[in-house]
Amino acid sequence: MKIGLNGQLLSNPNPAGPEVFASRLYKTMVSTDSQNDYVLYLEDKAKTELIDQVIRSNPKLEVVILRKVLSWTQISLAIELIRNPVDVFFTPIHTIPGLTSIVTLGKFRPVTMIHGLEYKVNKEYENKHIKKLLHPLILFWTTQVSRKIVVPSQATRDALIRDKFLNVKPDKISVIPEGVDKGFFSKDETEVAKITSKYGLVPGKYLFFISTIQPRKNIPNTIKAFSDALKETGLIDHKLVLAGKFGWDYQGILEEPKKQNIEANVKFLGWTPDEDIKALLWGSKGFVNFSLEEGFGLPLLEALASGIPCAVSDIQAYKDLGKNFPIYANPTSINEMKEALSKLLTSTNYIGTEQVKYAGNYNWENTATKLLQVLQNVVKHS
Repeated sequence: MKIGLNGQLLSNPNPAGPEVFASRLYKTMVSTDSQNDYVLYLEDKAKTELIDQVIRSNPKLEVVILRKVLSWTQISLAIELIRNPVDVFFTPIHTIPGLTSIVTLGKFRPVTMIHGLEYKVNKEYENKHIKKLLHPLILFWTTQVSRKIVVPSQATRDALIRDKFLNVKPDKISVIPEGVDKGFFSKDETEVAKITSKYGLVPGKYLFFISTIQPRKNIPNTIKAFSDALKETGLIDHKLVLAGKFGWDYQGILEEPKKQNIEANVKFLGWTPDEDIKALLWGSKGFVNFSLEEGFGLPLLEALASGIPCAVSDIQAYKDLGKNFPIYANPTSINEMKEALSKLLTSTNYIGTEQVKYAGNYNWENTATKLLQVLQNVVKHS
């Protein structure tokens, strides 16, 4: 079986969640599956560490470099898949080459990953009417044309089924959870000292957030709650450290510490190398994320694997993933978030043995195996 992989996400030199998902999944698939052939499609002149990691995983991997002509997905990739068909095509983003489906009269077999429907709570789409119109239309086309929809959580599956416009049948959706790198399970004190020093931090004197800096992540309210928690606990020497690339409409977020008069207690790191994230988690007093909506929650899973206490929003995706390990709070309640942060700040001698054991159930080998089963069934039954 020849499997086509959309490698467009791998071209991002500053990877965030979706890019990390694609690289770790692809690396595992092509290195562990010796029965099938893989074709990785990349944009012209794209050179990143993520691409190198995937290619190094399997020297026999066929790599196709496509020059962008107007639209890389809808023209360049579509034409390549018409000229040189594959048995099944997987894309980790919810856009597929529509021309391929039309020209091949439905013989094209796309399988699409939909991480979540976060755009529904994302004010970016409220303020930009074209995006607000186009996004659900593109998503509708994708869900109808795809032979199978892959989602990372029951929360995303439920959201898709509830959406009357998309009208996705339950049996078309497969839930395949993401995995966590093995490196998070083995705390390295030497690395903690090295990396915290690099960022001017004191181990055990900061709470850690990792995600793209954008409105949906509820960061201003998190900072307000952190300010209140500092006052309540008196731990004015502690910091809130936020790692992650700057997304859309982030400027106002950066001004919030000044508004709360805690500029010295809040530190934005910007995009942070993946190899530093582990040590920053290990060295923290706890993990924080009061996002308004998520499709899965890979940073939470990584924090659980790191054995540190966690305080997160009580959204379905986090509750499904975190079980009874995190402290949960309503992300619209400053008081609830403050109480959760105060518990993190004052926690001592936290023992995370059980949560680390639980996080071990999530690994990229399982993710790759389950996806491969889906791809095989699509080819077998169509």
